[in-house]
Amino acid sequence: PPHPHTPGTMNSCLDRWLLAVIVISCPAGLLSKDADAPLVKGDLMLIQRRSVSGKASPADTPPVDAILAGDTVFLRTHDGKRIHSDGADVWVASDGKAEDPKMIIEKLGEGSDVVSSGDEVFLSADSGNKNSVQDASAGWNNEQRFVIERQAGSGSLHHGDAVQLVAHTGLILAIEGSQVHARLPADADSAQAVFVIEKVGLAAIEELPSWVVRPLEGAFCDPSLECHRRLDVSCRHANGTEVPLADCNHERRPWSYEPCFKSPQGACIDIASSDCMDVPGNWWNNEDMTCGEFKAVGKCGSSEVVQRACRATCSDCEPTASTTPAPAGCHDDLLYRSTFNWNCHWFQKRNCSEYFFQKELKKACPHSCGLC
Repeated sequence: PPHPHTPGTMNSCLDRWLLAVIVISCPAGLLSKDADAPLVKGDLMLIQRRSVSGKASPADTPPVDAILAGDTVFLRTHDGKRIHSDGADVWVASDGKAEDPKMIIEKLGEGSDVVSSGDEVFLSADSGNKNSVQDASAGWNNEQRFVIERQAGSGSLHHGDAVQLVAHTGLILAIEGSQVHARLPADADSAQAVFVIEKVGLAAIEELPSWVVRPLEGAFCDPSLECHRRLDVSCRHANGTEVPLADCNHERRPWSYEPCFKSPQGACIDIASSDCMDVPGNWWNNEDMTCGEFKAVGKCGSSEVVQRACRATCSDCEPTASTTPAPAGCHDDLLYRSTFNWNCHWFQKRNCSEYFFQKELKKACPHSCGLC
């Protein structure tokens, strides 16, 4: 029988950012899978597209918090202070105010105006002079360029990112007391060599729109999507108002699908990690134990399968619902769906021993398999 839920249909624009790639053939052992679940034709691989549908794309419309060439910025230290200058010297002030000296970030090279990690930049002060490193001191002149490096790794820079500034000499800017110095990376305290870049005129980062992930009504764990459940991902302000997706940072976009429990032999159960629920019964493990029994003998962490199957019993998460305990005696598991999305009833007139997942199948569906 078909699954009680019907999957939604993707439109031609793939506006849900999911591609399904069918593995037609593969040399044995190339893809690692459980020994009891050999690779079969028709296995799926999920690929999430990092783009949006519609008229605007992230390349055309950068997020409002992106750092662009020509933007006016502050550089804030790890302890909340800001970089100051009088046009000749550079130092750190104890309090950050709106009238603090600002800097204009200029990007070298052609291409996008978006400033990314690894770009060469000038930082021009109000005086028009540029941040400079000479020997072990920092000051302002018209020649110095820096490579700006994002602490979180590659990608475009955004309001609130932690960065380092590396001069052509290999020295990096670092804070020592109230002074800004140039130091070898090995000689600089890691915290003192990191600055937070802030875009002037932009609301505090907590007031910017951000990604919000919510359960999607009617969504289910779909075996045809490699046992994933679709989520509702939107871009919203703190007050809950939804805004266009392009207003949020697409490098930090959450996944549109969450993984569900998939057994070692490929059964897909409609329980995701966010549900914080246990998989009922004992058919899903080789020890023939329930989640409660694993916890009673101190084996909650014995395997990844147990950790995924026993979220409610073996973790500190808050359950969103509860599963009905498996009934005693000869009963089929109502949640069970085989590798091909077949429930126990489908096997009533079939030989359960003919399937490669027979071990799980017979334990989950003893009645339908004629074992009792």
